[in-house]
Amino acid sequence: MYHNLFLFLLFYGDVMSIITTKKDFKKILPHIKNSKGVLIIGCEGCAKDSHTGGPDEVLEMKKRLEEEHIPVFILDDPCFYYTCWEKTVEERFIEIIAVSEEIDTILVLACGTAVSCLNVVLDRHGLELNLVPGTDTLGIGHVPISDQEEVTCWSCGACVLVDKKCKFWKNKRKEKKN
Repeated sequence: MYHNLFLFLLFYGDVMSIITTKKDFKKILPHIKNSKGVLIIGCEGCAKDSHTGGPDEVLEMKKRLEEEHIPVFILDDPCFYYTCWEKTVEERFIEIIAVSEEIDTILVLACGTAVSCLNVVLDRHGLELNLVPGTDTLGIGHVPISDQEEVTCWSCGACVLVDKKCKFWKNKRKEKKN
């Protein structure tokens, strides 16, 4: 079903959409419960359309984390315009810097590609923060600044990071080099 929806959006929609599902809160909590502070970042694109990472979901997650007594931060505009675009993340990076002394974790309510994109930008600027995916991705794609598509999410439906990268993406990159 998701594959057919993906193909429909690719060929007939104005914008290709990455489909995400909410990660079970019990799976997120162990990765953030001992954090100094958590910044929640959502996405105005696909995650908003999937109802997994738009403004409403960011506020909902903020409330849940506060109930767990976890220090939470959100930006004035908590959702980036397509968090999977490096240009968008770069344009808003100053906002992350502004709270970086108070946080050690970013909870990303967007696709796995957005998590990878945030990692690229954080690394570029030498900012060490723990990235935690708050959704599971069922779609695919990445549009870096160069506008050359690069697949960074393998749509496994079970996002896990290894060394800040998708465990499958990291292995595929190693295979390409050999």
